[in-house]
Amino acid sequence: MEKSTEVLAQFATALGGEKDLIGAGGIASGRDVWRKLAVGAQAVQLYSALVYGGPGLVRRIKRELLEIMRAEGVSDLKDVGPSV
Repeated sequence: MEKSTEVLAQFATALGGEKDLIGAGGIASGRDVWRKLAVGAQAVQLYSALVYGGPGLVRRIKRELLEIMRAEGVSDLKDVGPSV
């Protein structure tokens, strides 16, 4: 999670928003999604965590992400990004 997020942040900085980026690698919680979005991802990919967490994982991540958004005062995911 840490290394893939660092690389994502570097790409986001280098590309300056010219390309959409997908955050992948180690995402298993709403906090993980938030971190990927905060460094510049426009979308995220889940794979391994779904194998271990099952289909209910998506519902849990969505709930956690909504809690984080409320706590951060963000009402739209479009407002999450490198400036957050």
